[in-house]
Amino acid sequence: MDSRLEELTAEQYVERQRELEIEAREAYPYKFDECTYSKGYLKQTLYACLTCQRKADSLNGVCYSCSISCHADHELVELFHKRHFQCDCGTSRTGHEPCAIRKTRDDRALENHYNHNFEGRFCSCDTFYDPEQESGIMFQCILCEDWFHDRCLEASNQGKSLPDSESFEWVVCKDCVLKYRDCLLNPQHELPYKKEELVAPHFFDEQFREHLCQCNSCVEIRKTQMPILIEDEPVYEQAEDSDMDEETNFEVEDARSLDDVVSSTMQDVLHVLDQLPRVQAIEGVHAYNRLKNELTEFLLPFARENKVVTKEDISNFFLERLNAGKNGG
Repeated sequence: MDSRLEELTAEQYVERQRELEIEAREAYPYKFDECTYSKGYLKQTLYACLTCQRKADSLNGVCYSCSISCHADHELVELFHKRHFQCDCGTSRTGHEPCAIRKTRDDRALENHYNHNFEGRFCSCDTFYDPEQESGIMFQCILCEDWFHDRCLEASNQGKSLPDSESFEWVVCKDCVLKYRDCLLNPQHELPYKKEELVAPHFFDEQFREHLCQCNSCVEIRKTQMPILIEDEPVYEQAEDSDMDEETNFEVEDARSLDDVVSSTMQDVLHVLDQLPRVQAIEGVHAYNRLKNELTEFLLPFARENKVVTKEDISNFFLERLNAGKNGG
């Protein structure tokens, strides 16, 4: 522990380390015990498993739960939301292994659509996304669901600067404007752009569907070619994991602040968790919470009596737990 923290009251710990506790709680906020395969085609959060892709020589997308329970130690690319997609885990697209959640191997989904995002590449520049190096903003096309760099969108915008990001909700990339121009054109109303400008990406507000032509012919075209232009598809979301909160729910009023006290003494533990492979980190988060509960109970008398917590006190606590573990306790 930092020497500056050798003698601090419990209350002094609270203000200095609150953010650490928030990070620990938010590390894995959702349950991961249910694969979405049986639910069919959904708009859901997906991950491309590059490890299984190389093994099976096939593009794939796996749901949030499978990304943790089945592919935690694999090379994954987060794809965020994709429409009308059935989880590929436990099918021939991910190799010969069954899904660890369903315990079965099933037929591959025939209606899934894959683009270069599933290879880890994005945008019209077809580059790998590196969050450590990327400094710009990326926008998702509402139609093809590819992600585009702001600089690349601007380069394809006929030399014009992009509108302020607060002024639009949806983006349609240049290629989709050309591909689905019959769905976007509105012959009955004046459009906010000229027809010769259809070679550029377009930016729409939340009400853009109301301004599209509503004649039967145009509506049928949109239904068959791109139903997202009729209405948005709801996103399937995993249930939040309440175990984290239940494990740290104390009856004593002072315990809420003590929760943060514990975080300050375990900051090295959190750092280690951040470096572990995902499956070990997930197990570690739960172990972290159990140990945090024990340390909270240990510190409760100090908080009640406003006694000083010393480095020796904390060291003795961990030494007792270490000895108990060696003795099978």
